[in-house]
Amino acid sequence: MVVGLACVGGPAVKSEPSAATVMENMRVAFGWREFASHELGWVIHGTSHEQGLDGSFSQMLNPRGLFVSETRSELPSVQGFDGEVAWAVDHTGMPRRPALSSRSLLLGMAWVGGGAWLDPTNERFQVAVDAEHSDDETLALDVRLPGGGFHCTVIVDRLTWLRRKVVVHLPYGKRLIELLEYAAPEGFQVATKVRLTGISGEVSTLSIESVAPMPLFARDPYSPRVQRPADTRFLPEVPSELAKVRITASGHILVRPRISRQDAGWFLLDSGAGMNCIDPEYADALGFEPFGVVSVVGVGGVEQAKFRRGELYELGPMVVRGTPWLELDLGILEPLFGVEINGVLGHDTFARAGIEIDLDAGRVWVQNPDTWIRPAGGSPLVLDQNAPCVECSFVGGHQGWFSFDTGSDDTVTFHGPAVERLDLIKNRRGLASVKIAGVGGVQRGKRGPLGWFEMCGERFEQLPVTFMSLAPGALNNATTLGNIGGGLVRGYRVSVDLPGGKLFLTPSE
Repeated sequence: MVVGLACVGGPAVKSEPSAATVMENMRVAFGWREFASHELGWVIHGTSHEQGLDGSFSQMLNPRGLFVSETRSELPSVQGFDGEVAWAVDHTGMPRRPALSSRSLLLGMAWVGGGAWLDPTNERFQVAVDAEHSDDETLALDVRLPGGGFHCTVIVDRLTWLRRKVVVHLPYGKRLIELLEYAAPEGFQVATKVRLTGISGEVSTLSIESVAPMPLFARDPYSPRVQRPADTRFLPEVPSELAKVRITASGHILVRPRISRQDAGWFLLDSGAGMNCIDPEYADALGFEPFGVVSVVGVGGVEQAKFRRGELYELGPMVVRGTPWLELDLGILEPLFGVEINGVLGHDTFARAGIEIDLDAGRVWVQNPDTWIRPAGGSPLVLDQNAPCVECSFVGGHQGWFSFDTGSDDTVTFHGPAVERLDLIKNRRGLASVKIAGVGGVQRGKRGPLGWFEMCGERFEQLPVTFMSLAPGALNNATTLGNIGGGLVRGYRVSVDLPGGKLFLTPSE
């Protein structure tokens, strides 16, 4: 039996240590024994500059991977994990349960950032030495959570065995975390100066000022926060059905909210938008001041944008006070829709009400989630990247999660990673080339028939669908298989119950 092959005179191949050896070296350098010695965990405090805003942050974490991370600024946020449930509270105070890629990203970032990934008794991650990205001074580790959703490269200093950098690989770009200074006030190493560069180039910094053992709390400090914000009310005298609705020739839904007690013009009703958006020219006319900075991920890639301070807005019977808006240039939509578009009503709206849509009838209802008599049946909804997702099946015995996006006029748009992994266009003939435009640019794909597709117990036969190519952008998500647009639900009244976590399809009246 041949056990090896020698090559005389060739270049020497450097032998790298195994991943297990590297991880053990990192545990010793980090001070895992000291970190794990306090079972209740640790409390960390510091200052931050994130999303263009100064603030403070705190983190509670323990060696078992439980954590709560909180940022306090004009755009506050909280994320946590209680051992079973990953949870978050967004900048408007709205609680949510991230799922799919959002859940993996939340957990992966916290565990790699906080040290829990080094736990020798809990093999959460798949770790391999990445020789290609290693050099004489640093060694690279390829780190993944099984099932997708979190993938990063950890750059380790060969001399100290501490992390220098973490490169987080996202479907739409990369996020760089640089660990600039370390200290060990409690016997384990803490990165006291951190610089984060976002996917659109925005820079954030964190400075840790104190580390202390966690005290004993009367209640579980890691338990999910579920209290909804007191920023929304429903006027019982106002009908749930909107008086002004326009269905464009492209099949998109336009509504007319009121902002600051006046008609705000046409807004796109878009369940796939991560938050409410406003055109900068219209925001200027309202006197809404810009602040902060954020990366915006769209169909065609990534852009950098600001927020606008908001005031009261109304949609039918719903009245919402003071939530910020994302500034987004919507001029690209006017030629498509034939009217000027002043904004987008996205997750911030869908999270606060039950939204019902009948595209064929051109009708939209805004329901109070506390008093709404919901339809029977329905399918569970989960949140990924702030978009509602529903589990569907289709020809070939395939099953998986799809985002439901009223901002799309397509039937089903299969993401590039799913098209490649499932060979969805292999040996298919007669496919037409198509382009899909959106924030960040244009993506390319192929269009053709699908034998059948099933959602909420309804089967759609010989459905024309789109198969996207692999390219950075919102349609490059590998955890969800695709995107469902308004074209699929023609002939139905679709009820998006984000507060109750369900999606309903009932035949149009």
